Amino acid sequence: MISNIFSSAFLGTIILHALCAYSLASLCAVSLPTYEQATSYFAIISAFVLLFSGYFYPLDETSTLWWWATEFSYTRWAFQSLLLEDYDKANDSAYIEALGFDPDLPNETSLRNLSLCFVVCQLLVIV
Repeated sequence: MISNIFSSAFLGTIILHALCAYSLASLCAVSLPTYEQATSYFAIISAFVLLFSGYFYPLDETSTLWWWATEFSYTRWAFQSLLLEDYDKANDSAYIEALGFDPDLPNETSLRNLSLCFVVCQLLVIV
């Protein structure tokens, strides 16, 4: 049981998700002059990212106008990676499909996209 919880994909997903959130918070902190503005700006961006992550409604119900928001949501990629890690091992793809994710997508793709979100956020902080 413990070895399943602390698998490399699980820990990698959690660490990358935390680093993406940290990078986004750093970007807000360096781009705005006051602490209060940075905090409120981060809250608005975080709410936007969570809205299009697949937590609240299935991704296939997203309007075609907002498809790009699901692709840029780092929380979506972390959530998808965790779902693929847990339910793919149990051979239960019905839940993954119900949330609008692709059960045939390899977990490495989700982790790669999550890593890409982190790199882009870090580059924006540096610039």
